Amino acid sequence: MKNIIFLLTLILLVNLNGNCQNKKAKEIVKPEFGQILDSLKVKGAVLIYDIKNKTYYSNDFSWAKTGIIPASTFKIPNSIIALETGVIKSDSDIFKWNGEKRKFKKWEENLTFKKAFQVSCVPC
Repeated sequence: MKNIIFLLTLILLVNLNGNCQNKKAKEIVKPEFGQILDSLKVKGAVLIYDIKNKTYYSNDFSWAKTGIIPASTFKIPNSIIALETGVIKSDSDIFKWNGEKRKFKKWEENLTFKKAFQVSCVPC
């Protein structure tokens, strides 16, 4: 579980920080970031910005500077926050559908937390 959360956090960080916009910042290549991703069999880049030293660290700056739509990665931190704060007790908690028309038919039913995550039910 820790590996999954770590990997998902890395994906989120890359998506949120995917564009190195600070032109004055230094860029330092950290091959060990790539080794972490390789060990998890994941293609991508880790990008970390040190605000105090105005320095970016990454294993692959060209990949990190490529704009990538974050898509459903918002589900990851929101789900972790909901679980850690007790808003959601478990993956079997139910989100009751209020009967309103939704974007996708698969969202138009009562969904467990697990199922809502799987089908990316944004209203849930």
